[in-house]
Amino acid sequence: MRPPVVLALGLVATVIGSMPVGLASVLPTPSRNGVTVVPACSASNLRAEAEWVGAATHLYGDVTFANRSMASCVLQGQPTVRIIDGLGHPLPVRDMPVVGSWEQRPLRGVAPDDWRRGVLRPGRRAFAALEWSNWCGHAVRAPLTPSVILPGTGQELRARMLSRIGTPECVVPSKPSVLQVSTIDLAPATGVLPLL
Repeated sequence: MRPPVVLALGLVATVIGSMPVGLASVLPTPSRNGVTVVPACSASNLRAEAEWVGAATHLYGDVTFANRSMASCVLQGQPTVRIIDGLGHPLPVRDMPVVGSWEQRPLRGVAPDDWRRGVLRPGRRAFAALEWSNWCGHAVRAPLTPSVILPGTGQELRARMLSRIGTPECVVPSKPSVLQVSTIDLAPATGVLPLL
């Protein structure tokens, strides 16, 4: 009779081998020293949605990422965001990184462990805040959609827009248009979404 541990490992190998490639690829991978390594979130793991609101001369919004896979993945760091017009062309906007909300509030409590490690569990959400200002360029074709280059994988993920809005006002024509993009924060634990 084979030992129980060997049987268990054989069962896991059989199950993973029978899974679709996309699902098996997001399962945690044990490292050589026995510590579980959670893989970086790929574009196929995530659903992204974006929303804008206007305030004075700026547009404020965020991109929300939901883990729609069956396993945890790591999503942390500084994303790159481009604004894509209705013709599929990126607008000439300067991307400016800024720190996320936990880094701005170091005295209001300790960041959760998941935030430090960037672990996005199945059904959980993360977000990056956006602030766009000073568009003095040509008239653009709607809709305007944020396209995110994910940190960790470099893959591109196009966000689904939840609101339709134009460009920010031109304030200083001699200055470039700037899009401030925060580092990625995990949403509160109450923000659990159904898996799709």
